[in-house]
Amino acid sequence: MSATVRYEIGADVRCGDEVCGRVDRVVIDPVRRRLTHLVVGPGKETPRLVPVDLVAEDAEKAKEIVLRCDHEEFARLAPAEQSEFLPGPADDFGYDPDRVMLWPYFGPNAAIIGMSTPRAAVDALDQGPVTRERVPAGTVQIRRGERVEATDGETGRVHGLVIDPESDTITHVLLAEGHLWGRKTVAIPLADVTRVGDTIRVGLSKDELKSLPDAGVGTVE
Repeated sequence: MSATVRYEIGADVRCGDEVCGRVDRVVIDPVRRRLTHLVVGPGKETPRLVPVDLVAEDAEKAKEIVLRCDHEEFARLAPAEQSEFLPGPADDFGYDPDRVMLWPYFGPNAAIIGMSTPRAAVDALDQGPVTRERVPAGTVQIRRGERVEATDGETGRVHGLVIDPESDTITHVLLAEGHLWGRKTVAIPLADVTRVGDTIRVGLSKDELKSLPDAGVGTVE
């Protein structure tokens, strides 16, 4: 069996000779239980969707994730966020709502408010950009700090994932340090994970999780 690879949410990500951001969240296929993408941001650029096959082997040994691309190639990856327009009101400019879209942010002094200014444009001045997260269809995101629930209640927070690098299959979920029984990182076998989403549920009790070995260093078998 090949050594596993740890993907800790919050780890630095390097493109060539420079750090291009940090792992903001991970994207998984919940049916195949595979890691598909890393969301890397904020850095200097818009957060990017990084396919997991761009991660260089043995990157975790340097306590950071190294990508097989330079900064220019990284900047061309698909954005993980997208700004959207606001639908216009009925009869605005004589068009139907589905034919009128308004940019949701104008900034200081970007428009002069007068009697002829559409109401929707006035309202939009008070709003920031409307941003939506983008992930491939059929996948879900996991963030650092999302709740982990045992069979007898909440037990800690997500710290990251452990992956088999040959297949990108998730083998363990890392439970964040600082849970109820002390500061150690626990690797929960994926076979014991019953649900992945906003909350990760496991089929083990708090006492059973407490008995798992400390996975704070090295690889997980």
